Amino acid sequence: MANIYDDDLLCSECFLKLMHTRISSQFLPDEDHSDYLVEQFQDIQEVCQTTIVAEVMTRALPNYPVVLTATPKFGLGPGTVEEPEPEPLTCEADQVIISVMGTSSNDSFQACNDIARFTNVATGNLIVLTGNEACYVEEEEICAPRGCQLHRVGAGQTCESIGKSASNDTNPINGAQLATWDPNILGTCDHLVEGQYICISRPGGSWVSPPSDSIPDDSEGPIRGGPGSTPTLEIVDHPTTPIDPWLMQEGIAEGCTRYVIASKGANCWKVANDAAIEQSRLFELNPILGSSGEYCDTMVWKDYYYCVGVNGEGSPTASVTTAVPSSTRVPTSTTTSGIAKPTNVQAGQPADCNKWFEAGDGAGCWAIYTDAGIEASQFYKWNPVLGTAGENCGTQIWPQYFYCIGTSSSSTPAPTTTTGSGSGPAKPTATQTGLAANCNKFVQAGDGDGCWKLANDAGIDLSLFYKWNPVMGSGGENCGTQIWPEYYYCISVSA
Repeated sequence: MANIYDDDLLCSECFLKLMHTRISSQFLPDEDHSDYLVEQFQDIQEVCQTTIVAEVMTRALPNYPVVLTATPKFGLGPGTVEEPEPEPLTCEADQVIISVMGTSSNDSFQACNDIARFTNVATGNLIVLTGNEACYVEEEEICAPRGCQLHRVGAGQTCESIGKSASNDTNPINGAQLATWDPNILGTCDHLVEGQYICISRPGGSWVSPPSDSIPDDSEGPIRGGPGSTPTLEIVDHPTTPIDPWLMQEGIAEGCTRYVIASKGANCWKVANDAAIEQSRLFELNPILGSSGEYCDTMVWKDYYYCVGVNGEGSPTASVTTAVPSSTRVPTSTTTSGIAKPTNVQAGQPADCNKWFEAGDGAGCWAIYTDAGIEASQFYKWNPVLGTAGENCGTQIWPQYFYCIGTSSSSTPAPTTTTGSGSGPAKPTATQTGLAANCNKFVQAGDGDGCWKLANDAGIDLSLFYKWNPVMGSGGENCGTQIWPEYYYCISVSA
């Protein structure tokens, strides 16, 4: 392979990383060609005089059967054979052991889907692991990726549309994330195979931020978001030696003299905050992040350098706030002249805005307009940078920025409560559409709840839960996207 391509292509960062990703994949097929690829990659590194330090594993040794030993019994008759003890199954660190159940379905694809739903493993992953569309294996247990929250692909759905429907204010999901969580997705992101189950959460689970009201104030010890809890990123001013181009993204601003080195888990807000610059300026200096930061989730890489200042700008002298910003409203005034407009605001807010909300770390659209007691459509109208339907909520809610929640030409309606008929309880306002009209008992969903848990805790069949909450679908096909935290769902009706 080293003789086929020119050294410029062979030694490029793209080619080396692409080939390394392929040979280090846990799904590398158990074939002689895989050994060949590993050997070729080692030859290429010698030609390019570079070394990518990572764990590269060739195929494991063949699992030859254990030789059975015949032991004579008192010297008479044929020897007896002792069966060897079966060795326990061991999996990689990012895998778990799952039991593959049988299925009564005659359709091979549906049989694999049944196993996917039972094990919480995506259909495409199971097909790759088992090597067949029916996901049939002779072993009772196999190693598989860790479980995730599943979504069954509907007609015409794409990675982007599924990500948008599964997103919420605290956990925005885009197509790139889905592709990362589903490396063996059936079809392409624009033309998905209908009916398959895919992951809409990180396999193995993700860290979920605690509610903002449970975060303590800053004190002497390190706390979440307080001094000492999150180390400040390393800043390099006027580097004396050239920076390795392999540690810089494409399109970085010319004449850059100030850099931030991203650490594990860093994001755009962290980079801009530690450098004491606006996020919009960070996007201008690093166009790979997108003009509005739409690629922040996928393009902030550990140990890479990001430009935060060019020649002539100098080092900012403004202090950096490290404590968690509080989400509090600015005091309002009833005078005709209005109040002073905050400086940290997004573009496009109405001129007569007289009431603002300061976003805290982790705040989202839903939390802001709910706390303000206004409709989502009104919030998006007053803050057009968020999009007409809130499609930009995942990237345009910035900590310590103010968002309009009231104008002098409008009045904020008081929240209303609709009571049920007869002597039943008051109907909650945070409910989905289509709720049974005679519902007399509700349950409030918590973070991470699902249809099965809500129905099981209430002691009712899932079929009734779907009937009384039709937004879930007749067979619960929308459970992965329609269970919203702090919303109420019907679990009982009156006769």
